[in-house]
Amino acid sequence: MTDHKQEYTAEKYFIDEKVDAERASINLEEEENSPIPEVAAIVSNKDEPGLPVMTFRFWVMAVLFSCLLSFFNQFLTLSTLVIQLISYPFGKFIARVLPSGPLNPGPFNIKEHVLVALTANCAGGTAYSVDITVIQKVFYGQDFCFLANFLILTTQMLGFGMAGVSVVISSTPLP
Repeated sequence: MTDHKQEYTAEKYFIDEKVDAERASINLEEEENSPIPEVAAIVSNKDEPGLPVMTFRFWVMAVLFSCLLSFFNQFLTLSTLVIQLISYPFGKFIARVLPSGPLNPGPFNIKEHVLVALTANCAGGTAYSVDITVIQKVFYGQDFCFLANFLILTTQMLGFGMAGVSVVISSTPLP
């Protein structure tokens, strides 16, 4: 019985998308298409770097839907799918109502829609420390007043601030 060790070597030449655009687009279509035909037919695998992302519309909708989702999720469970379904027509409406200019750079696009849904999803969870303060007040008669609420607010805002920074960094095109 002989042991055959097979060595795998990486390709010495890789495809640089900026240099070899023809081969890169062929590989992009073959490798990054979804294996599910319905998704591959609907979702494009091409990026449009010229689409505006951090627009006034995005910030208004992200703050609005984040507040609404976190408020409703404090009392009942509301899925982020609802925000995805509501935010698209709302974004189209805002794009139609706002005058053209720096506040409205063009039609509402898929990148803005995804970021609104992502931001609302980050903010949609409840602060579990609220449960502790409510239990302390209801069952033990202890009220922490402003201090506990301030600590809950600051920890939540710190987490959302870091999520916002990561969204901005990930959506910024590389030079």
